[in-house]
Amino acid sequence: MLGDSTGLVILAAEPLAADCARVLGTDHPGSLTARTNLAYAYRAAGRTAEATVLYEQALADSERVLGTRPPRHPDIAEQPRDDLPGRGAHG
Repeated sequence: MLGDSTGLVILAAEPLAADCARVLGTDHPGSLTARTNLAYAYRAAGRTAEATVLYEQALADSERVLGTRPPRHPDIAEQPRDDLPGRGAHG
């Protein structure tokens, strides 16, 4: 299963995020979610710099497209920012 290996998750998530952006457009909620999921896979693999950049880009795009007030896209907008390296209590 993919959940057993972050490396396998990343191998699946990288082309998926690219395909979502190409087919749906970069501002589509599905594309934003795919990028966020890839960011969390990067973080789980210890690729924190890549994870932080990708997550912050997806969050900024989400806020630009969907706004900062509810309803927002829950997969992106409701993720705790301090869950990323260098942010909040965990940084």
